[in-house]
Amino acid sequence: MNKTFKNIHSILKYLLALVEFFSVYVAHVIFLVVLNSRVLLENQYFMFIGTA
Repeated sequence: MNKTFKNIHSILKYLLALVEFFSVYVAHVIFLVVLNSRVLLENQYFMFIGTA
């Protein structure tokens, strides 16, 4: 049972790292979209959210 717990724990740690990298990637993409469209943005709220 201890070996099974270690295997499940290692898989969950891997999945958590994968989710964290994906969330960083999504935040980076949102930042780049807002940065490149800042001239077209009429509402400064989107600029604030995109850079936050």
